[in-house]
Amino acid sequence: MVELSKEEFVKILKETVQAEMKAFKEQEAPDERTTFIGTCMKGGKSMEDCAKEWDAKQQATTEVTEALKKYPAEIHGAYKKMLAEGKPLADVKKLLEAEWDTEYINNLPDNAFATIGAGGEKDADGKTVPRSLRHLPYKNAQGNIDVPHLRNALARLSQIESGSQAEAKKKLCAAAKEVDLASEACGLTESAYLVGARKEIVDLKAKVADAEKKLNEAKAETLTLAKTVEAQIPQDQGLRFFNPAARRVVEDIKRTLLPFKESK
Repeated sequence: MVELSKEEFVKILKETVQAEMKAFKEQEAPDERTTFIGTCMKGGKSMEDCAKEWDAKQQATTEVTEALKKYPAEIHGAYKKMLAEGKPLADVKKLLEAEWDTEYINNLPDNAFATIGAGGEKDADGKTVPRSLRHLPYKNAQGNIDVPHLRNALARLSQIESGSQAEAKKKLCAAAKEVDLASEACGLTESAYLVGARKEIVDLKAKVADAEKKLNEAKAETLTLAKTVEAQIPQDQGLRFFNPAARRVVEDIKRTLLPFKESK
């Protein structure tokens, strides 16, 4: 029989208790599906409906996860977070479609990136290889600044090597200034022109809404008037007592009222 010291015995006992406690917690803790359905049912839905919602959520996650395989790894987390927060699949897919996939990014020229790491070589097209040395794309294939990707690049400045941040920030901030993009990192705010333009757009929308309201009110009044006039017109049987000229006048009135009746 092997004799154990007091320290060895206490260590083994502690490890055994910890293992048992871990197994117990894993056994007792509800899985994610059970938790989701329980929360869903508290909102008044049936278990069947909640189970269907769970299945739809899992299907959506699978679809987006599969679609993400052709996109850069750095955007994966943001999209999975959207799904976890319950953002509709259609909205997530729409946003994903606007992203540049890995193939598109790999085909961009070097000047589309804010910074390129050292140690690479140029391929036959003059692009750095390996492609993983190129960081923060902000220009599209046509060489134009892409505002959504520029904004994304500015947000990810801290994710690249510190030695490359100054160079990248200089390029990105120059681009932000060129397109008048507000950026805290660059110390840029929207120009007075853009602020004024936004206010004009808001004012214009308000005027359009007011005009539409007045137009609808005018249509309603016109329809009421048309109904009133129509009520005064004799029916077809009564028209036989009118002379031909009078009947023509009545028919003209009916034709005039017809568009108002159709537009109600």
